[in-house]
Amino acid sequence: MPEGISPTPLAPNVDERASDVEPPPAGAQMETARRQVRFFIFYYTVLLLLSLLALGFLWQNASVVQQWAAPQWLQALILPLFTTMLGGMMGNVLYSIRVMYNHYIKKRDYDPKWWGKYFSGPFEAAVLALVVYALLRGGVASMTGLSLTSEVAPGQEGTVMLSALGLGALVGFSIRDVVGWLQALSKTLFRHDEQS
Repeated sequence: MPEGISPTPLAPNVDERASDVEPPPAGAQMETARRQVRFFIFYYTVLLLLSLLALGFLWQNASVVQQWAAPQWLQALILPLFTTMLGGMMGNVLYSIRVMYNHYIKKRDYDPKWWGKYFSGPFEAAVLALVVYALLRGGVASMTGLSLTSEVAPGQEGTVMLSALGLGALVGFSIRDVVGWLQALSKTLFRHDEQS
């Protein structure tokens, strides 16, 4: 390097970056947390009410909804599928309220950076409930005491709908355990033995 020219650093030193960026004051973070919790209480209340209204509409207009399904094989499944998804959403709303209460009220360690998870959780649970229902219904997986592969006897449609709602709610409420179960199932189904 020629004399008199000092090297230009490509990035500031770590110490300089650390001093430039200061964490927000605790009061500002608590105010952000308070606003988020208020928003999510409203958001979850609306989602829960909309889910209940959609469930009532679905069950009240079952024949109309079944006619929407073009393929014949889908007509018998469409109501339990939607019911399972709505159950997953409702179960996750209850789970999220419980988690939020635990972190905001009891432990007082609510972190506003998790807002995306709180926001998307009910929709993730709805899709996950659909996947679990499809796996159980298709016979890929089974659970003790639960049989979704058998044909529905006449007059038992209500029992099927309540079972689908309950399954979805369980999936939504225990979403972490369900993800772990799906990972274990995936490893079992798609296991390959490495040959040396």
